Amino acid sequence: MTPRSRAPGGFLAAAALAAAAVVYTPACRPGEATPPAVVVATTSMLAEAARELLAGDPGVRIVTVIPPGGCPGHFDLPPGVASDLRGARAVLCHDYQSTLQDRLAALGAPPGALVTAATPGSLLIPEHFAALIRLSAEGLAARFPDRAARIGANARAAAARLAALAEGLRKETAARPWAGARAVVSRHQQAFARWLGLSVTHTLQRPEDVAPQDLSAALAAPADLVVANLQEGTQAADTVARERRLPVAVFSNFPGAPGYGATHEDLVRANLRRLDEAWSARASGSP
Repeated sequence: MTPRSRAPGGFLAAAALAAAAVVYTPACRPGEATPPAVVVATTSMLAEAARELLAGDPGVRIVTVIPPGGCPGHFDLPPGVASDLRGARAVLCHDYQSTLQDRLAALGAPPGALVTAATPGSLLIPEHFAALIRLSAEGLAARFPDRAARIGANARAAAARLAALAEGLRKETAARPWAGARAVVSRHQQAFARWLGLSVTHTLQRPEDVAPQDLSAALAAPADLVVANLQEGTQAADTVARERRLPVAVFSNFPGAPGYGATHEDLVRANLRRLDEAWSARASGSP
């Protein structure tokens, strides 16, 4: 057989190899968009901090792991999170989530992607949320060096805005009819309650940790209302409110839960609205 007679078969083989290259290497096509970098946030509050810092950057996709209505310390990881974790540029965690960090690493989170943010106090307090943003900015800037200047500028802008929000809220709450009111408050809301100007007379533990003597103390404490925490459950607070015929305001610690708004400021104002409504119910005699 002559070389000429072998040419058609060789041409077909080369064509098949070329077609396979097109099929199996689509990312190499000229002009094809680069997929956005993934930032995984364990809670909606950390996701909100990331949004503040990345400010709608189309090159970044932010994924939240724990639903905003769930407890950040007791959780089930949603299906599909592993694929986001394996490709994450950054994974934002709270410092109290060490157990979750181990689980995320086991699911494939890159070792160098973890950003652990210290908790400065109740993140509902604007100054504390500003501190969380600043701490998150340090970790994100290290993982997005091409965006570091922008991240830093956004952190400073957020700090200024939150300082103004805090000043405005202090003036607003000082004029509220419930300013100085006595309250039985869930443990994870006591710092914010005090910041708002309430007088916390008893602190309720999580429903599963409430001992009979704790409930007795809550029932005996002087109080004008009860403040519950959505994420840890409201059973103990509801029991106190029902037995004492007191109104109850349910606060959320995380944005995104139904009825609590999507942003940090939305969340704070939604909590204030619930406090206003509880006080109005008390004034009308219908807790």
